[in-house]
Amino acid sequence: MMTLTARVDEHDKAIFTAICASMGITTSAAVNMFVKAVVREHKIPFEVKGDLELKDEIIESMIEAKRIALDPTVKAYDVEEALEELKR
Repeated sequence: MMTLTARVDEHDKAIFTAICASMGITTSAAVNMFVKAVVREHKIPFEVKGDLELKDEIIESMIEAKRIALDPTVKAYDVEEALEELKR
């Protein structure tokens, strides 16, 4: 068996630990149940929703990046030039 390390907010961890204890299981057992459910179902075993505003912002950024990449008037840099520009 291997060790899995995760960073969790201290407040959330305390509540999670208390809930697990109230059910008579350890936090490690709860995490193992989650991992086994993901492996068994090949998906996160609950719905995960994103922030629609953030999603729109990301899509707009991707469209802008593609427009810039295809614009022949925008100066292209090779890696060395880009690093020099960042140093200035």
